Amino acid sequence: MFYKTKLFKYSFFGLFLFLMGCQAYHDTTARFNAYFLAKERMLKVEENLFGNPEDDYNDVLQVLVKLDTSTGKSQKADLDYIIEKASMPIQFHERSKWVDDSWLLVGKSRMYQGDFANALGTFKFVNTTSEDPNARHEAMVLILRSFVDEGDERNVKFINDYIKKDTIPFEKENAYDYHLTRAHYFRQKYDLKTMIQHLNVALPVAPKNEDRARINFILGQAYEALDSATQAYESYRQVLKNNPDFDLQFYAEVNSYGLRDADSEEDVADAYKFYHKKIKEESNWNLRDKVYYEMGKFEERRGNYDSALHLYNQSITFSKDNKVQQSYTYLKMGRIYYDEKSEYQVAANYYDSAFQLMPKDLRVYEETKIRTEALSKFVKYYDEIQQQDKLQMLAKLDSSEQKLFFLEEIEEERQLIIAETKNNAARDQIRKQLTPPNTSSPLVRKGQATWYFYNIEAVANGKINFIRDWGNRALEDDWRRSQKPFTNTAVNLGGAIPPKEEEKERIESKDIFENVKSLEARMEEIPSDETQLAKSNQTLETNLFELGKLYYYDLKELNNAVETLERFTFDFPENRYVPEAFYLMTYICQEYAGCSEDVYKKKLIEKYPNSSYAQILQDPDFYKKNQQIDKKVTVKYERAFQFYKEGEYAKTELLLQNIASEFPTTSYMDKVDLLRIMTLGQKNKDNKEAYFAELDKFMKKYQESELVAFAKKLKEAK
Repeated sequence: MFYKTKLFKYSFFGLFLFLMGCQAYHDTTARFNAYFLAKERMLKVEENLFGNPEDDYNDVLQVLVKLDTSTGKSQKADLDYIIEKASMPIQFHERSKWVDDSWLLVGKSRMYQGDFANALGTFKFVNTTSEDPNARHEAMVLILRSFVDEGDERNVKFINDYIKKDTIPFEKENAYDYHLTRAHYFRQKYDLKTMIQHLNVALPVAPKNEDRARINFILGQAYEALDSATQAYESYRQVLKNNPDFDLQFYAEVNSYGLRDADSEEDVADAYKFYHKKIKEESNWNLRDKVYYEMGKFEERRGNYDSALHLYNQSITFSKDNKVQQSYTYLKMGRIYYDEKSEYQVAANYYDSAFQLMPKDLRVYEETKIRTEALSKFVKYYDEIQQQDKLQMLAKLDSSEQKLFFLEEIEEERQLIIAETKNNAARDQIRKQLTPPNTSSPLVRKGQATWYFYNIEAVANGKINFIRDWGNRALEDDWRRSQKPFTNTAVNLGGAIPPKEEEKERIESKDIFENVKSLEARMEEIPSDETQLAKSNQTLETNLFELGKLYYYDLKELNNAVETLERFTFDFPENRYVPEAFYLMTYICQEYAGCSEDVYKKKLIEKYPNSSYAQILQDPDFYKKNQQIDKKVTVKYERAFQFYKEGEYAKTELLLQNIASEFPTTSYMDKVDLLRIMTLGQKNKDNKEAYFAELDKFMKKYQESELVAFAKKLKEAK
């Protein structure tokens, strides 16, 4: 009995050891074979996908690189390999504790390939079946990331609420990934305040120095965008304590010096000493445009807008191929001319330059597009108003005074062209002289062996020596042959190569004033009779009304909107848009303290009581009532049109008169009037003049109606 009991104990212990051995075997085999290979390949894929982001340092950096399915598909071979290897522990070592991690690798591979549906299914499976809270938490964070990059707002909120209800605390790595993902979400929405909250939680648990450096830099940018200069400065300085890469160090230093105390002479002097040092350093050779840009921002902070504009011009000059930086610089200049100088025409030019260069994926693209289009319209309306005002003023002078005015105008235009030509030539000359520095390249450390073509200094010097010895030869075979014509091009070691003689002559002979309008052409534009004056006034009234609306709706310049619309209503009281202008001014004056809404409301109701705008002000339910009226009019109009088709013209006229008297505010009045005129034409076929006169009245009265084109066809048919 004792023997059997002892044997049983040994057998049980042996079974236990066997089972433990099996578990260890499965864990070890799963981890250090297939899972290890899949994990290592995933690190490589993630480095390819996210390791070298295309950062826009003029905007708040992206917290995470947004998932790009096209880029993910380029890694298809590696991702398929990961799925294959990660599937092995799942199939052959299902008792292993690495099964959940393998499932997560499979899910991530699918997510990176853009297969969000299967990726989500995989993550949800881990979340619902795993007994490891860390695996479940990682799965939930990956689900959140998928919904964020898919733009699924409803599910982003749902999964975030689900995560908050989890009672088990996240371990450091998952907590870091969660808050980084949330910060990524709010960066996409440009909710910088909430993004900052999550980054400040993620920062202490960031695993690497490079992660802490990037988070601190993003915090600095966000604080700067929110005008929290002190916090931004501190965040930028923290970047430098985390061993950042070259770019992050450069931008952190440059940005931080721009946040020094603008009222302190010592800080200002220190900042400029730093900037000038950066401009001279060979390692920043291709970043001088950015240094000048930050200097311009610093001057702008100090309220020195002319100095800022000068420095922004320098940035443009030193920016050779960086269209993104140029677009931001032009945008800054446009904003100064718009916001600070109120020179809208100049601002329009800079906004247009910014928009033409700006890539569509920049955050400020749509905003720039809207403002550029608005300013383009502004210049069109404003220039036309200025032109007609000028021509009407000149019409009151004698011919000698008119000629004198235009001659002075022509001379001013020529001087502006000369100045612009000189500025462009100077800028081009500076750009031609932008040669690489003569000291060692920042990409190659002294004493470090490297391939010749990685050494910028060696390549630059080699090119100069080649031209000095062999001339400026084309890149072709047998370039050393003695019978090749020798081009003895003078080499300026500063980098500027003079143009060929015929090219120089062509440039000098070009008429830079070819677009300046002649005196004779200008004289012909002055209105000389009543017809031409009426045409000038028609142009004026159209552009005044459009400019007034533009000031209000697009530019939000309420004072200019009121001033322009006021002139429009005063100069052209018979225009059909005057009621609308009074209506607009009534509402503008509710926002703008410089005028009284009661004044324009009273004018509208007294002068245009039957207009829809007057009735809207007196009856807020006017539109609702009008919709009911239109329904009744539709029924009667269809009956009238049926009478017209049947030749019952007397009945048609009677029914149309009934509509006009009973429903004068209907929006179908253009249809009613045109059918009345068509009926008149059928009844009086011998009196074409009266018929055509009525069509002319209709087209003038209902200029915006879709029926005007049909009315023109009726008149042309004759």
